[in-house]
Amino acid sequence: MRKAFGTLVSLALLFGALPLRASAAPPVQDAETRVVDYVRGASGQPPSNQELSARARKAADAARTGALPASPSAAGQSGPPGGTVPPAAGQVTNVKAYGAKGDGKANDTAAIQSAINAVGAAGGGVVFIPRGTYKVTGLTVAANYVRLLGEGWATQIAMSNATGDTITFSNGRTGFTPLEDATYLTGCGVENLRLEPSVTRTSGSEIVAYRYNKLYLNNLCIQNVFQGMLLGRVTDLAITAYVQNLRMRQYIAFGVKMVNVIELYGDGWALDKFDQTNNTYSIWLSGLTSTVCLTNSDIVNSMVSTAAKETTNNVIALYIHDDTGQSGAILLSNYFTNCLFDSHSRGVRGDNGTNNYFTTCFFADRSVAGQPIPGVGVTITAGTDWSFVNCYAMNNGGPGYYVGGNGAVTIMGGGVSGNNYQGFPSTNSYSAGIILDQSDGGNARVIGVSINKNTGIFPTNNQQWGIWITASAGDFTIESNNLQWNNTGAINNLAGIGLNKRIRNNRGYATENSGRATIPTGSTTVNVTHNLGVTPSSQHVRITPISAGNNVFYYVTATSATTFTVTLSGNPGAGGFQFGWSVIVQ
Repeated sequence: MRKAFGTLVSLALLFGALPLRASAAPPVQDAETRVVDYVRGASGQPPSNQELSARARKAADAARTGALPASPSAAGQSGPPGGTVPPAAGQVTNVKAYGAKGDGKANDTAAIQSAINAVGAAGGGVVFIPRGTYKVTGLTVAANYVRLLGEGWATQIAMSNATGDTITFSNGRTGFTPLEDATYLTGCGVENLRLEPSVTRTSGSEIVAYRYNKLYLNNLCIQNVFQGMLLGRVTDLAITAYVQNLRMRQYIAFGVKMVNVIELYGDGWALDKFDQTNNTYSIWLSGLTSTVCLTNSDIVNSMVSTAAKETTNNVIALYIHDDTGQSGAILLSNYFTNCLFDSHSRGVRGDNGTNNYFTTCFFADRSVAGQPIPGVGVTITAGTDWSFVNCYAMNNGGPGYYVGGNGAVTIMGGGVSGNNYQGFPSTNSYSAGIILDQSDGGNARVIGVSINKNTGIFPTNNQQWGIWITASAGDFTIESNNLQWNNTGAINNLAGIGLNKRIRNNRGYATENSGRATIPTGSTTVNVTHNLGVTPSSQHVRITPISAGNNVFYYVTATSATTFTVTLSGNPGAGGFQFGWSVIVQ
C-alpha cells in the first residue's frame, strides 16, 4: 500500500491528461492497478479534473489505512511471465511482472522492452517502473499510446552503453506527410523518473523521438549525459510535444535539440551545465521548427571554477540556428516567456528565424576574470522580426544586446544595465549596453528601455556607453529611452555610411531643444548653446523672429557639438534682433 500511495498522484495526473480506452480484458492484479481503477471509477473513463481530484484524495486516504476496495480482477488470475494474460488497453503494467529487477546490477533491457511491447500490442497503456535502478542498453517505443511512468526520481533508468540512445520513440516510418496523417506515432511519453547513465557517455541521447504526434514528457531528471533530448529529425516532422518540469544537469553536446518540430509547449525547465570545456548548446532549434512556447524556465550554463575557463564562443543557452541545410528552414514564430538565459558566451544567439518573441525574459552571462571570450546577453546575426519586450540584459561580460544582420529587431521596455567590455567584438574597444551594427535596411528599434551602468559584477569599466552605434549602422530608431548614468555617455554615434538614423526623446541624450536669444544693436552674430547630445547641422536649426529694428536677413552659419551661430545681413537697429530657436535632430 505504501507504493500505491507514493505513485497515486502521478497516476491520477497521467490519466487525467490522456484519454485512454476502456478495458478490453481483466486488468493485471496489482496494487497500482487497484489504485488507478478506484481513481478512475468503475466506468473506466477519465473523470473531470474536479472529480479526479476528489477521488484521488479518497484513494490516498484509503491507501494510508489499507482500505482500498477489492480489485475487479478475476480471482486467481496473474500477470506475465507466470501467466499469459496480456495487459488491458489503458491499464497499468508493472515491469517487475516481466522480470525486471531494478537492483542496479541486472540487465533489465529485455524485461522492460517486453512490457513495452505487450502494452503496445494491447492498444496502449502505462508501463509502470517502480523505484529502483534499471540498467538498460536501449529501449524502443514503437506503438501508439504507450506511456512509461516511474515512481519519481527514485526510479532510475541507467544506460550501460557509452554510445547509442537510451529511450527511442519511433514506429520506423519516415517522410513528410500531412499533419493529420494517422501514421505518426501518437500519444506516447515518459513521466516521473530519472535518466542517469551508469557509464560515461560519448555519444547518443537519453530520449530520442521521431515523427510523433502528441508526445508527453513530464517530471524528468536527466543528468551526467552526452546529449539530453533529440526531438525530430531532418527527414520528417514531429508534431506537438508537451514537456513540463524538466530538470537537466551536466550534458556535453546539448540539452534539448529540436529539428523540424511543429509545436512544443514547455514549462518549468531547469537546465544547468557547468565547467565549460567544449561547445555546448542548452536548447537548440533547427530546421523547420516553429511554435515552440517555453515559459517559466531557467537555462543556465554556469562556471564554478576558473580552471575550466571557456575558450570558444559556443556555450549558448538558447541557440536558434539551422544546421540541416533544408530549403526554406525558417524557424518561425517561437515564443519565450518569463525565462532566464544565462551562459558564459551567449544567453541567446539567433542566426536564423522569423517572428521569434521574448517577453519578460532575463539575459546574462557568468563571465569570470581572465575569461578570453566575453559573454553577451543576446546576439542576433541574421533572421528578421526578433522581438524583446520587457526583457532585461544585465551583468554580461560583453554587451547586453549585439544587433547585427539586416533584419527587423525590436527591443521595447525592460532594462539593460551593468554590462562590461571584455573585448567584444575583439577588434573594437568599447563597452555598451546595446551595440547596433546593422547595415541600412535593418530597421532596428530600441524604445522605452532603461539603459544605465548600474553596479553590476564588473565594478570597473562598467557599461561605458548606453548604446554604441557602429559607422555602418543605419535604418534604426532609438526613442523614449532612459540613457542616464552610463560611465562615459548615453550614445556613441560613430560617423559613417549609415543612413536613416532616428534618435529622439531620450533622457540623458537630448536630440531636441528650444529657447530664445538676442543679437544686440551693433552686432551681427551670436553663438547659441543648444545642449544637445548630438551635433546638429544648419538644416536642423529653426529660427523664428520675434522683433527687429531694421529689416535684415538671418541665417545659421555654423554648428558644433555645443553651439550654433546665427548671422544677420546687417545691424539689427534699436532693440536688437530677438528670436526664438528650436533644434530637432532625428
